[in-house]
Amino acid sequence: MGDPTVVPPALYVPDGATFVPSIATRGPWSPDAQHGGPVAALLCRAAEAVESAVPLGVSRLTVELLRPAPLTPLTVATRIRRPGKRVQLVEAVLLDGETEIALATALRIRLADVPLDGAVPPAGETPDGAVVPPPPTEQMTLHVDDRHPWLDTLGMEVRFATGSLERPGPSTAWFRLRMPLVAGEEPSPAQRAIVAADSGSGVGAALDLARYRFLNPEVTVHLARPPEGEWIAVDSGTVLSTSGTGIATTRLWDTRGVVGQAAASLMVEAS
Repeated sequence: MGDPTVVPPALYVPDGATFVPSIATRGPWSPDAQHGGPVAALLCRAAEAVESAVPLGVSRLTVELLRPAPLTPLTVATRIRRPGKRVQLVEAVLLDGETEIALATALRIRLADVPLDGAVPPAGETPDGAVVPPPPTEQMTLHVDDRHPWLDTLGMEVRFATGSLERPGPSTAWFRLRMPLVAGEEPSPAQRAIVAADSGSGVGAALDLARYRFLNPEVTVHLARPPEGEWIAVDSGTVLSTSGTGIATTRLWDTRGVVGQAAASLMVEAS
């Protein structure tokens, strides 16, 4: 999919009715398959584009990764499963020809100005709560993985606030898109959060990533509010079973505070 030394203009480039994935969409495990984050964000974009009578925001997105997403032109189709002015459920599917690659359901809720005087903030936004991730700086550990050009080396900038990929256990990393999701467009706040949220199983890996793989065939993201700014913090950990399964749980932040959470079912394999 092009010269790996040339930085692509976006994760996806529109070509008529199709979206052409660049090498920046690749995942860490195979140079021939996409990372789940761009796929999830592209389906979120499709759901956000569905017409509505009033402004709606994506409150929850569940993505089922049905098969590896190839680095070939793909199409997206949507349909409204639950119409409504205040609550809407949209289904979006990613297609390779007639083959379903990924399926998403997006719950959209009306956006309105609602006074929140006296609301108690969640843990992490109070002095005696959990530690708020320090804001991203150039002094933080920059994640670099040169197995092949992929999302975290081309499409995203990743800075670890706590922990690292080299040391198993809960960690927190800031993610920022280096390029648009779709060429010629500014990514929406939800798209920025969702493309980062799929990386929770790597950020919070409980085992050595050089010896194990954590594959998530699905991910569910809840957003309490639209993130502000370009940076999204992924604060993750995993719970594993000797049956080769697990769950990655993630709290999502922007530089102002908590914006949501994500969870993903895991299949654990020895590399």
